Amino acid sequence: MSFLCVETRLQRGLGTSLILSFAKHEEDRAAGRNALLSVSKRLGLSLDIDALRFPHPHFSLSHSGGTGAAIAWTGTDNFAGIGIDIERKREIDPRSARFFLREEERFDLKHSQDNLLRLWTVKEALFKADPDNRDQGVRDYIVDSAHRMLGKARHIKTGRTFLYQSERTEFGFLTVALAQGT
Repeated sequence: MSFLCVETRLQRGLGTSLILSFAKHEEDRAAGRNALLSVSKRLGLSLDIDALRFPHPHFSLSHSGGTGAAIAWTGTDNFAGIGIDIERKREIDPRSARFFLREEERFDLKHSQDNLLRLWTVKEALFKADPDNRDQGVRDYIVDSAHRMLGKARHIKTGRTFLYQSERTEFGFLTVALAQGT
């Protein structure tokens, strides 16, 4: 599946304008930075990547196993932040779920490897999208239906709400989250 296909599916699912890019590099961090540079070029911007601070209301990046992904939210909707996470296909010990999933989510979930990996990307994307993520952890976010690829989530302490969408890709999973509100 091409990144333009994934970008289109995300735009339809989340109902907003997004620019997505992937990059490959032997060093993960460089792959994420290269993907962000590609996004800025597609937008016609000359970004000083070193000057960006995250969480950012319009940009997010991720990297895993030599693949980087970056996304820019270009819509005018009332969103406070965007987050992206990608993870290469790998095994996750089901016992680790207690560190990133709440009890309700573990109960709602069939504990397959794919579900655990996808939910890890959901939690990371939610955290990255939250403009107030300082002093927060991924367990502070709860998804409404842990088995859904497209859904809603909320922060258990602040009540902030989020939209998220996960996509299965040739390398594993990608999730994008949007923090609602200003």
